[in-house]
Amino acid sequence: MNIKQSGIYLSGSLLPADSNTQVETIAEEKPSLSGQLSHPQLSLSGSVPWVTSCNSPVGQAGGSGGPSSIKIQGQLQGKTLAGEITLSSISEPAKFTAEQEVMEEKPEKH
Repeated sequence: MNIKQSGIYLSGSLLPADSNTQVETIAEEKPSLSGQLSHPQLSLSGSVPWVTSCNSPVGQAGGSGGPSSIKIQGQLQGKTLAGEITLSSISEPAKFTAEQEVMEEKPEKH
């Protein structure tokens, strides 16, 4: 999960663990999640192009023909984010805990 903040507004991406540099660059340039931070509450929603469902027919929301929609809600406690992730393709939310990592700044291309 990659989240960027501008004031109370958030943008982010949820990437597969085995993502490559090209996928990470695309996700950084066009984040698929948006939300807000109302300290300590955090909420993000959007789509996850890397997650599809085999249980839904092609063409339906969450079906194998397109991305699943996602909703992430959690609470910040220091450098820890704890909450739930709800995917349109799964009936029950999944609990998660995430630790903040410092990302290396990539040099800007001119």
